[in-house]
Amino acid sequence: MGYHDSYSNAGYALNLDGTADSLRETFAQLRIDGWIDRYTRAIITEFSIYNAQTNYFAVVQLLLENPPDGTIYPSYWVETVRLLENGGTDGQMSGYFETLYILYVVIVVIIEVTSLIRKGISPLFDFWNFIDFLTMLIACCSLYAYLFRYLATVQVTNEFKATNGNAYINLGKQRDYELYFNWLLAFVVFFVTLRMIRILRFNRRISVLAMTLSKAGGQMASFSIAFFIVNMAFNSALFLLLFDKLEGFRNLLSVTETGISGMLGKFDLSDIIQASALGSAIFIIFMITGTVILINMFIMIVMFEFEQVRNDSNLQTNDYEIVEHLTGKVMRRAGLFNRSDLPPVSFPNTEIYSEVVDKLEQSVKLLLLRLHTMRSLEKMDFDGMNVVEIMNPMGLDFMETSDGERRATKIRDSNWKKQKLGDFQ
Repeated sequence: MGYHDSYSNAGYALNLDGTADSLRETFAQLRIDGWIDRYTRAIITEFSIYNAQTNYFAVVQLLLENPPDGTIYPSYWVETVRLLENGGTDGQMSGYFETLYILYVVIVVIIEVTSLIRKGISPLFDFWNFIDFLTMLIACCSLYAYLFRYLATVQVTNEFKATNGNAYINLGKQRDYELYFNWLLAFVVFFVTLRMIRILRFNRRISVLAMTLSKAGGQMASFSIAFFIVNMAFNSALFLLLFDKLEGFRNLLSVTETGISGMLGKFDLSDIIQASALGSAIFIIFMITGTVILINMFIMIVMFEFEQVRNDSNLQTNDYEIVEHLTGKVMRRAGLFNRSDLPPVSFPNTEIYSEVVDKLEQSVKLLLLRLHTMRSLEKMDFDGMNVVEIMNPMGLDFMETSDGERRATKIRDSNWKKQKLGDFQ
């Protein structure tokens, strides 16, 4: 895999072994024979080094690419991997942890397969159930990579013993399996850590964090689309301008990594300015857009939802209060409860309680107004009737007549009503 193309095993190979003089003679003969001509697109030099003190293999690949434009592009790839198990205590500990990981994968597979058999695929539409299922798939793939790496390493060991180390042994396959295993293991660790947010919801901070991420999910999805579009636009422009000039812009993946590092404040603008003036201008605009607009927009989304969750008691669970209560009970029984273990007393949130007090004050004022109106209307006599009026939201006037019969009537003449109340005032 090169920066400008991918190269298969097809081609001519030469083993570089022997003394320095014999190698010089070999190179001279290759030059005479025209081993490298105008149809050659890549020259790959591979060798492996083993460090017995650290038990690491270094797989080195030197590459010279010659595209049709005639330019030579040199590159290299040095990957350090551990293919053999350590001896002694370190090796035993590694074996124990590998066994635990295999048991974990087996248990996860049994749980997920049993759940699929009993409930079908409907639970997979839940976010956390989907994370568990995805973790199982990645863990199984990691075991697959680990098994093939082990078998390939055993094969290489047998070849090394057969040749006594005097022949070149290609470790590219073993290196790739080791990298795949590490990448897949990293994804498993990431998803398990994400799952721990739900398991540790009894902690107050973790609970607020989980609820904040849940509430901000829709807005973060919309932001991700905008972020992807803006990044792809700038990355495509930078790739077209700088792919053949700078190492960090040789492909879209490298450009994306450089752009994200730049938004975090890690970039070198001097190389870009020397390579292309237009590219440097686009890169500066990209950095300003990313740091001033995109990152601040993401922070505002998270902070807004955090304030909403913190100020709304309905969005907060009381699971951590149960845990604190049980912990306090156990500590009191054991005689270990001290004054420092008392929960902190915080001031009430004025944004919530001031609204409640305002509503209460308005209700009290309305009640006083109605009581004042009742007392005033009790003293009035409309055409021989003793009126007791209670003003309600329906607008009904409850009246008691002289014969003692109580009925609800509607005062239809609003002008008459206003006149009588005006006389009283």
